[in-house]
Order: sequence, then structure tokens, then C-alpha cells
Amino acid sequence: MPTAGRDHPIETPVRRPPSRSERQQLLRYSGDLDGSGLRIAEYVARTYGAELIAMDASTVQEAGPEPSSVPLAPALGAGEATVRDALRAGGRVVFQEHDAVLRQVLGKAECWPEAGP
Repeated sequence: MPTAGRDHPIETPVRRPPSRSERQQLLRYSGDLDGSGLRIAEYVARTYGAELIAMDASTVQEAGPEPSSVPLAPALGAGEATVRDALRAGGRVVFQEHDAVLRQVLGKAECWPEAGP
């Protein structure tokens, strides 16, 4: 233990994460919809009390039949059953940059530019 002279020990406070009631701001989290992304989301929600955004079955379904060219890995144990089922049905990863995810996170903006050539 560090000391301030021979007879006066210095106490070092132990820092802990703030409790949910001590936090000033709500943490929101959105990530990739695949096995790793769902495990990370569960950790962030459990550890920091984050609200998960756009990480549900309706987002997967809105992404459409082929949300990416990346096939879903076989190990999909995290996330709610409805999300896992929706992902397995499509067989593809839904990345956090997908329009279906961004619409839920950012809202439907009327000023978003159209995709160009």
C-alpha cells in the first residue's frame, strides 16, 4: 500500500462503474446482427444497462431476403429466440450499416440523399 510517511498510509479508493440510477444519460446500442454482434450487445446491455436499438426480429425482416453477401455462421446462441429465428430464416448477416438498421436508429429522414451512380 502506498504511504505518506512511515505512519500514515494513503487509502486508494476502488473505482466501480456507476449504477443505473447514478448515470446521467441513457446508453443506446446497435450492432451487427450475427452471433458475435448479438453476444456483444448482450454484454453491453447487461454490463452498462444499454437499451438495444434495431437489434430485433423486425429489423432482420425489414432488411429483406438478402441483407448482405455474408452467410450467417452456424454458431448463433446469443440474442432473443425471435431474432435468432429471423436470422436463420434469411441465412445472412445484417450489418449495422444496413438501411433497415439505420432507419430505426436515426429515424426516417426526408433529407437523406438518394443513392447515386
